[in-house]
Amino acid sequence: MKIIKLKGGLGNQMFQYAFAKLIQKRTGEDVKLDFSSYSSLTNDSIRVPRILRFKTTLNSATKSEIRDALVFSHEGNSLSFPYKLGIVAERIFNYKYYFENNRSYINPSKLLSKVYFDGYWQSYIYVDEVFDELKNEFTPIFISDRTMEMSKIMNNQNSIFVGVRRG
Repeated sequence: MKIIKLKGGLGNQMFQYAFAKLIQKRTGEDVKLDFSSYSSLTNDSIRVPRILRFKTTLNSATKSEIRDALVFSHEGNSLSFPYKLGIVAERIFNYKYYFENNRSYINPSKLLSKVYFDGYWQSYIYVDEVFDELKNEFTPIFISDRTMEMSKIMNNQNSIFVGVRRG
């Protein structure tokens, strides 16, 4: 079994989910998602596990499964010194743990011996191989009447979309 840590807002979660699907496809192993980074966030309506609002098929890892994959606890504020020290120690002492040092592409074949993956995985190359699966899974479970009405309006006229990044 492999575990992928999810963190950040919806865009980050989508890249991390795509990487998880790629690892699942390449290994044939069960891949689970670790949402524990969201447990320490309070009063943050942006960074919540919004990926769960889609028709995703990967399951959440249990606390026990996460503890089995990690040597140190990764709970608490990710910006705090103790948390960052725990990440450094994990990288040194846990050969099953992979922390993405930078955001450049790394061939997943080099990582398949790892069990726990902590990173953002923001490369289109991770997405390409599982794109068709993602199109199906990144479908909302529920669409409000207000959203459906706006969709009809936009489909009947020349429209553009402007995304605003908050955070």
